[in-house]
Amino acid sequence: MTKHIAAKIEGTAVRAIDAVRLLPRRLWRLFVHFAGGIKGLLGSAKKTGLPVSPYSLWWLEFTFYLLDLLAVPEIYETLMDWSKWKTRPLTGEEEQLARSVYGKSINYKRVRIDESAKIVCRAHHIYYVSFFTINAWKPFRPDIFIHEMMHVWQFQHLGGIYIPHALLAQKTLLGYNYGGLAALEACKKKGGGFADFNMEQQADIVTDYFCLREGLMPNWCPPDAGLAMPVFGYFIEELRDGFLR
Repeated sequence: MTKHIAAKIEGTAVRAIDAVRLLPRRLWRLFVHFAGGIKGLLGSAKKTGLPVSPYSLWWLEFTFYLLDLLAVPEIYETLMDWSKWKTRPLTGEEEQLARSVYGKSINYKRVRIDESAKIVCRAHHIYYVSFFTINAWKPFRPDIFIHEMMHVWQFQHLGGIYIPHALLAQKTLLGYNYGGLAALEACKKKGGGFADFNMEQQADIVTDYFCLREGLMPNWCPPDAGLAMPVFGYFIEELRDGFLR
């Protein structure tokens, strides 16, 4: 009990520090968003095939950038962490597994897992990430964990805009399907990267890399690790650097 309370106090402190520490970065994101205007968003919406007008996407992103600036993610997570008592930090094994893929690009001290999220997860049998918290209705497989950790990565490096982008991506024709090894090779050849794929495709690229590495069946490419791993390595390197090409 004492250890559990200590973890919640530590989580509250980490979020409070982030609310202040990330303020300049979040202010800069909002400034760049205004400076870029609709023109940049038009290309972005076409590139990812999101089912939304550039104008609507601009306002969606503005809303989430503003929420970030007001520290709403930190306030929300703190309230949920204390109200949902079973929410916990990563175990040592979970952190080690995540580090084997994401390296130092995630603030692991802030990540939380709730394996008893009843209202949404249990009712619809889904997993979702609210900022740094992975919500589930039961313990889940390592490949699912790696997929959801990509959404944590997206929030840390891109901000709350990952939420509308991921939800919209699920409604596209391809959805989670990034096009397999051929699409990754074509993207690499032209010097592209994760930004050429939607948020759910990004998460499944990382998941397939993990599955190939662990000898599991990937979702969207042949299970030939010898052929695929050099291509996946290009994208994982970008991930660990903490930025999108």
